[in-house]
This record gives sequence, C-alpha cells and structure tokens, in this order.
Amino acid sequence: SIDVLLRRRTAAGSTEWAVEVDGRTHFLADGRTPRGSTLLKRKQLAQLGYTVLPVPFWEWVALRGEEARRLYLEDKLRGTRQQQLQQQIKELQRKQRLEQQEQQEQFQQQQQ
Repeated sequence: SIDVLLRRRTAAGSTEWAVEVDGRTHFLADGRTPRGSTLLKRKQLAQLGYTVLPVPFWEWVALRGEEARRLYLEDKLRGTRQQQLQQQIKELQRKQRLEQQEQQEQFQQQQQ
C-alpha cells in the first residue's frame, strides 16, 4: 500500500507521487540504511510509474508543526520535479546525439 498518493494533472499529462513515510521498521539496525523490502517496494512503485518520495522518520520527527511539515513536503516535491526535468533533458540530448550520428553515417555512406 502507498501511504499518500498525490496526483498532478496538466495539459502535458499527469504525474503521480507515492509518498512513503518510512518508520523505524523500514531500516536496518543502524537506523539509516533501508531494508531490502523497503528498497524493493520503492523499485516496484517506480516501475509502476510513480515518482517515489520517501520520508524517513528522523527527518519527519525533527520538524515542528504543520507549517514546517508542509514546507518540507513541498521542497521534496519540488526536488523530484527538478530531477524529472533533468532526466527528460538528458534523454532528449541523448536522442539528438543518436540522430546526429545517424545523419553523419548516412552522409558518409552517400559520399562513398
């Protein structure tokens, strides 16, 4: 199950975030290393198309008040949006490089 599901719909499409509040039982004895089951769940959610937003217990309990927690979540969401945009830019650049290589190869073949 997903702790909180957030959806944002725009003309360009929609984005879904799976907010996972990870309590102490999600981590190994050191308290900071996620358990295998937690990592597997994150991976499965990502494969289903969700942007996974983990919220570790030590960060959450350090926040005092509703406003601080709201700002924290907004910052986390903003960070994932920036990462998504960066990934999209990298993918477009990769596609452009491949297209350029193909065009160069075609040109070289025509010159022979």
